[in-house]
Amino acid sequence: MKSKKVPGFSRPSIFHKVMQILEAHHFRLPACRFVLDLFDKRVLQQIVLEEEDEQEDDESSESDSDSEVEHTELNGAKAPS
Repeated sequence: MKSKKVPGFSRPSIFHKVMQILEAHHFRLPACRFVLDLFDKRVLQQIVLEEEDEQEDDESSESDSDSEVEHTELNGAKAPS
């Protein structure tokens, strides 16, 4: 199957669905490896890099809001709840 370069094995959305199925059921390790090896390695890289980007965005927005609260408290005003 992999030698035919099926386009579905290069889509992150399909990879996510396959991972959900593998997680929900108990498959033996060789079967899981076989299924995961069908996917293009770039799919996993895309997923990992997107998650890292999302985490960096979340952390930067949290640190921005924390610095606003600290700045407000330093000025003597009460921070909003």
